[in-house]
Amino acid sequence: MDSGPSLGGVIANGQDITPKGIAVKLGPNGTAGALFDTELLRYSAVWEGNFVQFLSGREDERAEYRIQIGATPIFTSPQHPGWASPRGSWHDPRSNGYGPLPAHWLRFNGHYLHEDTVVFSYDVNGTAILDSPAIKDGKFLRQLTIAPSLKPLQLSMGSKKITLPESPTTRDLIIHEDGSIKRAEVSLQRFAQGGQRRWETPIITRGKTAPSQAPYVVDTLTLPYDNPWNALLYTAGLDFFANGDAALCTSHGDVWTLSGIDEDLDQLVWNRFASGLSNPLGLKIVNDEIFVTGLDRITRLVDLNGNNEADYYESFNADCQVSERHHRFATDLQTDSSGNFYYLKCTDEGLSDHAGSLIKISPDGSQFELFATGLRNPNGMAIGPNDLITFGKQQGSWIPSSGIHVVRKNGFYGFMPSHHQAPPPTQFHQPLCWIPHGVDNSCGGQVWAPSNPRWGPLGGSLLHLSYGKCQLFYVFFEEIKGQHQGGLIRIPGIEFDSGAMRARFRNQDGQLYVTGLRGWQTSAAMPGCLQRVRYTGIDDINTPENLTVEPDGIRIHFRTALAPNSATNPANYEIEQWNYRWTRNYGSPDYKISNPDQKGHDSIRVERVILDDTGRTVLLRLSPFHPAMQSALTYRLHDAEGNSISDTLYHTIHQIPSHDAATN
Repeated sequence: MDSGPSLGGVIANGQDITPKGIAVKLGPNGTAGALFDTELLRYSAVWEGNFVQFLSGREDERAEYRIQIGATPIFTSPQHPGWASPRGSWHDPRSNGYGPLPAHWLRFNGHYLHEDTVVFSYDVNGTAILDSPAIKDGKFLRQLTIAPSLKPLQLSMGSKKITLPESPTTRDLIIHEDGSIKRAEVSLQRFAQGGQRRWETPIITRGKTAPSQAPYVVDTLTLPYDNPWNALLYTAGLDFFANGDAALCTSHGDVWTLSGIDEDLDQLVWNRFASGLSNPLGLKIVNDEIFVTGLDRITRLVDLNGNNEADYYESFNADCQVSERHHRFATDLQTDSSGNFYYLKCTDEGLSDHAGSLIKISPDGSQFELFATGLRNPNGMAIGPNDLITFGKQQGSWIPSSGIHVVRKNGFYGFMPSHHQAPPPTQFHQPLCWIPHGVDNSCGGQVWAPSNPRWGPLGGSLLHLSYGKCQLFYVFFEEIKGQHQGGLIRIPGIEFDSGAMRARFRNQDGQLYVTGLRGWQTSAAMPGCLQRVRYTGIDDINTPENLTVEPDGIRIHFRTALAPNSATNPANYEIEQWNYRWTRNYGSPDYKISNPDQKGHDSIRVERVILDDTGRTVLLRLSPFHPAMQSALTYRLHDAEGNSISDTLYHTIHQIPSHDAATN
């Protein structure tokens, strides 16, 4: 894969790990490289030979990639800041070695790509600097453009410390690895603007529309797998511009733009917009600007000259810590009604201060907040009406089973290695619903359907994506005494080609677009996908519309009238309930509610079923009737026209309105 002039990631040079590194291709045809540390503002290593080497592992070729430099270095730097502080110190003040240094000292602003030239932009002690690496005659050198400075600046060049005196004017310098300095003939400012396109050829694909034989069908927008750069299409995030065009990111660092989306999908036009990002797994478009979540930061991609290719990769916010440990992903990217950004930070195996958290970033990127903690490895979220935040989780240590959480600020969600609280919590905020591991072994994100008729009877609902099963679920919920509870049921006939992770509704047609990849445990058939869930106008969807808990049973609201004899027959309903245990173990067995020490399920007897006057709502009188972490309710019914209606819905009962009982 041609990753472009640079490649971001957690990059190793032996034992020297650069968590937020950008490797730059140097020399003829990229036969050399330099690794820039965007936190310490140093060149960790420079080498000649292969550009980079990808390490092998369970997921490295798919959802994640671990990188090391491609050859023995000819130049290295100590693991300390690349520039001295205002007081002349080279000491790294970070307690764990992760995260940016104080912004008044060193601040990384981003990098420019001008054709094959990479220019880093940063501030040292308040002085703006442009910095571009090069190799000449087997020696490392760097060109600097330094804004006027009222005080001297001290630069580390490998083991050498170089003092640059104050200057009232901008300077253009070339600094050699031996410490010598000379004037540069051309300023780096010329590269801080748009250049010619690197990927000039747009790629045309033809989509495939499904026959309109069901209420909801899945159309496929064919990805540009056959491309001149061997670019991998493990798609990980999407959003739409105001004109209805799309942008997608891939886990291997690309952003693609897509035009030509119409009813028939006959001519889809793809352009490679950006490359070399650090494992991006979330994308959001705000005011027609693309923001991407990577391991290292939220990046704002700027097209400086309007040629549909990013020229400036702005470091919008890089406050989140990143370690070299596994499960260091940052996933999804959403905004609330005030313009704040949110994304999910996976565990880092508990190593960093921000591991396993929901992160909030202010609209201008200046403020970083640990919004909620105790997350394990969440792979998606949603922000809905009244800024209601949800995320999905999957079974693991300290996580009994999959589930969907409603988030409250400062909430703790069960994964003890990432609690970030003092004293350590002894309980966690319960989910909206638990999901059996066999129903969804790996949750993706959620999405709210707009309340309009263009998407049919499911408009206005909360939808849940299954990464593991490549399916789509309808979510129902209620709130009792401040606690959300509810469940989900699969939307029939919806199967995606890859693990469903992100979904957006497109304003132009009102339909749902879903993307995802094949990397972790999933039944996915394809590396990635972009697919449209289209409402056909057929209204005979027969999934329940809602489920509510009543003092004496469960009320189910169907979308169609039921046959009275079928609906009121208790034998047509089966209910099983069970609890899980919250322990450090990986997942939890199912335990009986009637005997908490015994594994298994309790069967709940349906004593009586009452059908209301509309013929669409049934009240199931149950015995016994208790709160339960997990319920499975199977129904086998007929509608008023004699058509069979059968399925199983899974839900959680934290509270019953008549008393305050809650799950443990």
